Amino acid sequence: LSGVLTTGETLSAKDRPFYIERSGGVGETVYFDISYSAVRAQDGSVEAVLCIVSETTARVLAAAKLLESEQRFRALVNASSDVIYRMSPDWREMHQMDGRGSMSATEGAAIPWREAHLFPEDIPAVEAAIDRAVAERGVFELEHRVRRADGTAGWTLSRAIPILDEDGAIREWFGMAADVTARRASDQHIRLLMREVNHRVKNQYAVILSMIRETAKRATDPRLFEVQIRERIMALSRSHDLL
Repeated sequence: LSGVLTTGETLSAKDRPFYIERSGGVGETVYFDISYSAVRAQDGSVEAVLCIVSETTARVLAAAKLLESEQRFRALVNASSDVIYRMSPDWREMHQMDGRGSMSATEGAAIPWREAHLFPEDIPAVEAAIDRAVAERGVFELEHRVRRADGTAGWTLSRAIPILDEDGAIREWFGMAADVTARRASDQHIRLLMREVNHRVKNQYAVILSMIRETAKRATDPRLFEVQIRERIMALSRSHDLL
């Protein structure tokens, strides 16, 4: 306070911490905005100091929690391998996209994002899903093809949520998109294998029915028929195992 008393200057401190004991003798750290101003006498000399104190503990703690939350969110985003993007309320402009190497990165408004990241034949289905999400102010979720950074076709599972303002209007969309290209290729391969297995099983049924008919024509003893058909079916099973 010596500067205030000697020169009359005003000193202030913002969110200054103090350790105090409130009622009940419980100690805690609190925060204040403090301002010291000189009160001058008629001759211009400083005869007193006016101290204005405003507690800011709630605001400081809220800001600290917000910062901690933002740091955790950034850590989560950085730890994820998913594509991160932000869209305008009507999805006409892509404000930002971190492609994580699989998609082209975007900064700032990019109006033709559909043409840049989608294939023409897929745009109607994607736009229909977007229109439903916007109308319902709900979650957008769709698995669709995308144009990768190298120009090839890939698949993504995209999910975005609307960020609302105080009036409930959509401020923007925040989304994440997982690259599911490898999984889609694996699923397609499995479907091809299953069709092949189904085809071979049907062929086996046809062979077995043919074996039964031919064996029945030649067998005169029912017990001999049973032995012969069992041996032939087991031989067919062994050849199938080798295949």
